[in-house]
This record gives sequence, C-alpha cells and structure tokens, in this order.
Amino acid sequence: MAATDRNSGHFVQGHVDEAGEILKFTPEGDSLWVRISLSDDILPYVIPKGYIAVDGTSLTVCEVNRKEKWFNLMLIAHTQKCIVIPKKKVGERVNLEADCMGKYAATAVGNVRHELKELQQQLRVTQVISFVALCTAAALMLNAVRAR
Repeated sequence: MAATDRNSGHFVQGHVDEAGEILKFTPEGDSLWVRISLSDDILPYVIPKGYIAVDGTSLTVCEVNRKEKWFNLMLIAHTQKCIVIPKKKVGERVNLEADCMGKYAATAVGNVRHELKELQQQLRVTQVISFVALCTAAALMLNAVRAR
C-alpha cells in the first residue's frame, strides 16, 4: 500500500500484544456479536469505534466494558466468511493487537505528563527559594532599620 493510498482500517503490525479469550457469541440476524476479554495492559488502547486486530484481522470495536475487562465487535455476514473468529468456540484464545496510533498517542501524552510533573516540581522549588529569599531580604531590611 502506498502512502498516498486510502486506508480504511488501521495499521496492523503483526505484533501480538496479548491473548484474549472469546467470552460470548451472540447472533443478530446475519451478523454475529463477539465478546472478548482483555487485560489492564491493553485496555487503555481499546476504545469504542476504534480499531483492534483480532487474530490478525483489523476490526472495529463496538463497546468496551472497562470494569469487567471486555470489548465486543460485530461481524457482518461477509466478514464472517473471510476470517477464523466465527469458527472458534467460546473459551478459545485469540491474539490481540491494539491500534499502534493509540499507543503512540498514549506514549506522547505520557511523556507530556512526565515533563509537566517535572516542571511543576521545579516551580515549587523555585517558589520556596523565592519565599526564603524574600523573607531573608525583609529580615535584613528590618535589621538595617533597627540599627539606625
């Protein structure tokens, strides 16, 4: 795929972040809902209407339950014929790869947060030093006035 080509999915690198477990299949007309477990490690990168690769297939996340640690997706009839997930059984493992753009964004935000904390700490130190210097200057001035 050329850099100028349209991308209608997400970048799948082929790196497995973790294995999830198929928790439930729920048919709905010609479609199939699939609920999959995931851990706290990958949970921050999984969002509704975002992308996740499941067994190497880029799919759209429909719902995320952060408390119970699962997400679901809906497979249309055509997709069901083209991938292996519908052939699996509840309890089987699937390989999960979170959207790398989400990982990049989270890393960038994490770096900004880290820098912000460092700057806040430096500001607190500067404020303390300034306060001590102001108090020292005031005490010296008071001593000078008293000495006259």
